[in-house]
Amino acid sequence: MRSSAHRVILTTVLLLTFGAPAAYAEADGPDFWVVTGVKRGDDLRLRAKPSVEARVVGSIPYNARGLKNLGCRGGPSFAEWNKMTPAERKDASKARWCQIEYERRHGWVAGHLLKEGRAPISRGNMPAYCRGEVAGKYGTRPRYVKTGKMVKAKNGDLSISGTVDKGNEGIKKFKCRFDKHRNFIDVMAMTSDGE
Repeated sequence: MRSSAHRVILTTVLLLTFGAPAAYAEADGPDFWVVTGVKRGDDLRLRAKPSVEARVVGSIPYNARGLKNLGCRGGPSFAEWNKMTPAERKDASKARWCQIEYERRHGWVAGHLLKEGRAPISRGNMPAYCRGEVAGKYGTRPRYVKTGKMVKAKNGDLSISGTVDKGNEGIKKFKCRFDKHRNFIDVMAMTSDGE
């Protein structure tokens, strides 16, 4: 009886010691992806399973951002990938498939067509994000940046126009642009001097 109790305790200790790290393992890759390596006008195929033979369940635009990473399989881990040379990455990338969520659709895409991205910006944070980007572009502080209302284009893209006080250089007009998925695109100068 005593030896079976010892075995249970020993087994529990071993499981806790060697089995627990898997529960705390770092997630494989970034939280969000950006599509890369797909020609302009083409789409990335979203598949039901991680295979080129799997049924296509949707398509993702060549320039899509904010694809939520649900995990990858095949090929090296994200940490190993970061340590590889470009040649090693090219060879290893063909075996990697990543499960993603994009516009409420789930499926698998070829991992070599993804690169690390960031989460879409919440609608409420877009003006503050815009002020920060404008301040960086114009070399000033966000408090000197004034933003107007958000405007939605017919294609779903969003923009915020505003002005930045450049002191002796005067007031400059700009427009912050976001795609329909709330990913920041750029700051456009709207003044004749291009600044």
